This record gives sequence, C-alpha cells and structure tokens, in this order.
Amino acid sequence: MTNVASAGEISFSIDSAYLNQDPNQILTNLIQVSLSTDATPTVDARSFNAKSTEEFRYNFWTDQSTETINKGDTTISLMASITGGKSLTEAGSKTTVEIEYPSDIELVSLEETQLYHRNGTVVSTTESGGIKTTKLEWDEPGSYSGTPVFKPHVKVPASSTRASGSTFNIVLRNFKKTIWDDTPNVDRTSSNVSTMIVKMIDGVDPEQVTSHALTDTAVNWAYQKYDTYNVRLGSMLIKNELTTPTNQRQLK
Repeated sequence: MTNVASAGEISFSIDSAYLNQDPNQILTNLIQVSLSTDATPTVDARSFNAKSTEEFRYNFWTDQSTETINKGDTTISLMASITGGKSLTEAGSKTTVEIEYPSDIELVSLEETQLYHRNGTVVSTTESGGIKTTKLEWDEPGSYSGTPVFKPHVKVPASSTRASGSTFNIVLRNFKKTIWDDTPNVDRTSSNVSTMIVKMIDGVDPEQVTSHALTDTAVNWAYQKYDTYNVRLGSMLIKNELTTPTNQRQLK
C-alpha cells in the first residue's frame, strides 16, 4: 500500500514478479477493503480485481449532493471533487469536464476551488431531450498538482413554471486531464459521474424547515454530512434547508 486518501482513494503497487507473461491477466480479489468501527468490524467489506494493463482513471467524489433554493436563486453549496494523487500535467494542455442540467435551468458558472481557483471557460453547449450538456475547460500551465474540486452554480429562473417542491439533477461527467509523458494513458479520464439534486421552493415565505425525529440522545450532531443546524433543543434537531435566515418561531 502506497497511499490512503480520506476523500476516497487507496493506492497500491504490485511487484512485477507477481505478474505472469500475459498482459491481460486479471488478479481476482487481489485487494480487500473493509470500513469498520469498534462496534461493527466489517462494514461495507469489498474486494477488487487488478489488471496490469488497465489504464489509470479518475473518479468523481460527491461532497455535497443536495441543495434547496428558492425560485430565482442560484446554488452555492453543491460540490464534487476528483479523487487521486498529485501528477505532472502537460504544459499548454486543457483540463475539461462536462456538466448536464435541464434546458430550463440557467448555468451561471462551474467554479473550481482547489486547483485553478476560477470558473471554467465554456467550450460548447449541446441540447438533447430537454437536457443541456456544457463542456468547460481550464488552462494547464504544466505543474505537479493535485485534483480539482468543482462547485456548480445553476439558477432557477424567477419565471420558472416548475412546481414548488420539485427537484432536478445536476450531473458532472467526462473529466479529462492531460499528464506529461504518461504512457499509455496521457489523457486520464473519469470512470463515473457525480449526480447532485436541487430542490426548488416557491412562495412568499420560502423557508423549508425539517425536524428530525425526537430521540433519547443525540450522539452524532451532524444528521447528514455537511449539514448545519440553526437550533438544537434537547434531542430535537431542527434545520432550515435553505441558505436564507431562519424565521423566529415558538416550539411547543
């Protein structure tokens, strides 16, 4: 084992003596990984195969998968990152990614916050079956760098006819990064997608409050990853799903 990253990647190297002369040999159940706690020692146990000629590919890791906004507002908290270690990029190349969203939703920007620290430049936009696909790019200066973190900002038009409480998906796919002198996979691509869900509310008072059931104790303060709560009364958790301030109210 050569590296363990909390954001979703464990790296291994295989001794060449372990491989036979067949380049397509598949080493079955070579790596076995199990997440665990003291109480549950075998949570989500999985095994993986390895193939010596398989190309290195990136994966999306969805950090914040849901957001609730009012009609006319823009998403601010959706976030997905790319797993993987540092690599030397090809100077003058382009790092690209595609974002899919409904045709009646406006793409404001796709912000990168870890590597490039700026919005992507739109290369092209196509539309099919009520879904738009926009390809964006970032200039690669040629550096030994890590992987990007993307924050899609999409806007529900104030004139939208979508029903209050309805949802739609934002999907990131086809990430590509060009690595310097890396054979056989100079153009590293992603093997999965990141799907994020946006919920829209409409009304004079657009606050959406969710109360999570009463419990004897609240051992884990965060009900879900990255959730924040406005009020905690005893063991009752109350959360405003929107980013707007929570109105004062009396609880009985």
